[in-house]
Amino acid sequence: MKRSKVYLRDNGILHTLLGLETESDLRGHPVFGASWEVFALEQIIDQYPGWVASHYRTSTGVELDLILEKGRRRLAFEFKASSAPDVTRGFHQAITDLQPEHTYIVAPVEQPYSIGKNVTIHPPWSK
Repeated sequence: MKRSKVYLRDNGILHTLLGLETESDLRGHPVFGASWEVFALEQIIDQYPGWVASHYRTSTGVELDLILEKGRRRLAFEFKASSAPDVTRGFHQAITDLQPEHTYIVAPVEQPYSIGKNVTIHPPWSK
């Protein structure tokens, strides 16, 4: 089921309002994960012009952060602020529900690497 999700898409304003001046300030703040998610989301959406973006969440809490669709193509994205991201059972259930062409876990890693069939951990700055 597609649901709306609201993002404050300007992390600069958020960081300024919170007095976060350095990367160290940000990494030690509870807003770090949400800030990473918005940053990564912006990078991905920018790389897929013309794709329709949505968020997936079921009534049981199964969720994926971003679904991009164009015609019959569907890609799924989960954003993790960890360089060694873990996924939940709900992540796998969402993939089963949606059957995306490929699923990406977008994380602060240098190079992409596969963790399963059609699932890749990937940095946010390249397709």
